[in-house]
Amino acid sequence: METTLQKAKQLASRPYTITFELEELSDGSPVYFASVRELPGCHGQGARQAHAVIDVRMAMVDYIDHLLRHGKTVPEPMAAATTAAPKLFFVAFADEARNVAVLPETISVGKSFDLVPA
Repeated sequence: METTLQKAKQLASRPYTITFELEELSDGSPVYFASVRELPGCHGQGARQAHAVIDVRMAMVDYIDHLLRHGKTVPEPMAAATTAAPKLFFVAFADEARNVAVLPETISVGKSFDLVPA
């Protein structure tokens, strides 16, 4: 029988929209904050964008596992609508992060940008 954790891993691999915000720490080093639009309160962070992707992907599994264990509905990904956006820039990260597409925006400190699965 499939466990809720196995089911959560499967559901978390769907094309959710990950929004990033690039900030600067007091020492000037960058930190990326990642949030999943469809999963309110699901966040990750990292010193590099790839680290934030890995962190938020792990948080997604935990978040969805919690929903399943408590009989709650798991929100559907909205990425199908956003992947049709023109001029996506594809970036490949570590296996854990999967391939993602950066929606065209200027990326600078204090700006946010979106990633959708490729």
